[in-house]
Amino acid sequence: MELCLLSNYSCWYELVDAQLDLQRFFPPHRTILSYRIGVRKPETQAFQAACDALGLPPAQCLFVDDRASNCAAARALGMRTAVCRTAADLRDALVAAGLLPGTAALSAAPARGSDLTAVL
Repeated sequence: MELCLLSNYSCWYELVDAQLDLQRFFPPHRTILSYRIGVRKPETQAFQAACDALGLPPAQCLFVDDRASNCAAARALGMRTAVCRTAADLRDALVAAGLLPGTAALSAAPARGSDLTAVL
């Protein structure tokens, strides 16, 4: 499974990355930030930039977000989508997509930093 980060977060992302070392999960070539590319979710070009970074067509990507409007826009491009507001939602979506076995249990606590969106 390949991961790509698509976020509307501002240039403050750099500070968050410096503190949390997000690059270990999302290397720079797979980190698509709206302030760098000049478009924001839910604009089609933002989702296409994530697909391009992965080298995959939209139909082979799963877009995960906490906002239904962003998921609707990604779906219009042809991506599979999942609205997830908790870790349990994410787990269920990954299990349903066949990307995670159905045995691990995660907390139902709301996800932090929900503007940080993974395209899987």
